[in-house]
Amino acid sequence: MKEESWTKKENPARKTLIHGITIAILFWLLDASVDAYLFKEGDLLETLLTPEIMDAWMRVLIVGLIITLSLYSRKHIIELERIKVDLKEVATTDKLTQAYNRAKFDEIIALEIERAKRFNHPLSILMFDIDDFKKVNDTYGHAYGDYVLKNIADIARGHTRKINHLIRWGGDEFIVVPLETDLEGARVLSERLRSAVDSFSFDKAGNITASFGVAQHKDDDTEDAFLKRVDDALYNAKKYGGNRVETSA
Repeated sequence: MKEESWTKKENPARKTLIHGITIAILFWLLDASVDAYLFKEGDLLETLLTPEIMDAWMRVLIVGLIITLSLYSRKHIIELERIKVDLKEVATTDKLTQAYNRAKFDEIIALEIERAKRFNHPLSILMFDIDDFKKVNDTYGHAYGDYVLKNIADIARGHTRKINHLIRWGGDEFIVVPLETDLEGARVLSERLRSAVDSFSFDKAGNITASFGVAQHKDDDTEDAFLKRVDDALYNAKKYGGNRVETSA
């Protein structure tokens, strides 16, 4: 709501209209003054500056000012659009990892569930978190924990397709929404990510692992039921020792 009201307040089209009306009034007053005071009969200015010449110059000036205002407004509109894009990115992106946040996930999952139902396409999601992440924070501090989270996000981005969505679910939990992917495809992707994390050498901490839960959307799934099955699969992966992938039938 704040963004909308601010944008309306800074509406360049309205400002341009106001400027245009103001300039038109000023030039009308100037034109009337010239006709009333400068161009008196027998005045020297009458021979040097005829009303036709002055009117022509005024038209040129008005056209020039209109063009200038139009260019300024166009530049202002482009700048406002850029700001709006930046604000939207801030509102939907996790600042630390540059992954999408939960608010964006709600938008993504609703759209993808609707698309999966309408076109009968497979939809799977995978959820993962870092094994013993609390120990990492306790041992090396939260700043180092942030370093680990950023690297985990980079690893996930580097091993998935660009069209897939990476979301920071909260804390050290992430979700990947691989588009047009069934349960087996999501499981294979999870194994690839798990292996990539396991083989990455972190400064100080060395080897860090992650556990994965995978589920495919069912026709009778609500969004909450879908997420619960993924979460249950992740819980099982942790229960069986971590650094593994578990799927939900």
